[in-house]
Amino acid sequence: MGILGNLVPANSKSSNDSGTGAKPSELSDANFIDQTKQGITFIDFWAEWCGPCKMVSPLIDKLAQKWQGKVNFAKLNIDDNPATPGRYGILSIPTFYIIVNGEVKAQLVGSGNEQTFEKFISDAYNKYAAKDNTDQIVQ
Repeated sequence: MGILGNLVPANSKSSNDSGTGAKPSELSDANFIDQTKQGITFIDFWAEWCGPCKMVSPLIDKLAQKWQGKVNFAKLNIDDNPATPGRYGILSIPTFYIIVNGEVKAQLVGSGNEQTFEKFISDAYNKYAAKDNTDQIVQ
């Protein structure tokens, strides 16, 4: 099985109840490693009090829908789950990681516009999914 063989873990909350499409799953210190060990995962490290985190949240939801089936999207609240940000050296938020099969491959710190996130995700997808000979997104 290749990188994209099982993108969304069975116990992941990857879609909302209304059926309108994918939503980022909620990660915790307890399930972080298990939920990021397979496939390509975009992680949003955030906190309730973070204004830029709240501003970018609807955009992350939109991108989760667009990339559904290719990239897993997940969020980790750093206040509720302090061990994981400490383990990965998260010093400011919002911070975004691309994790491929359990390994951090890319990092983006701070908020950005849709084009910034599209390039971040697309570059990682093209680099790591290409090894699997799956569809490539060409920009």
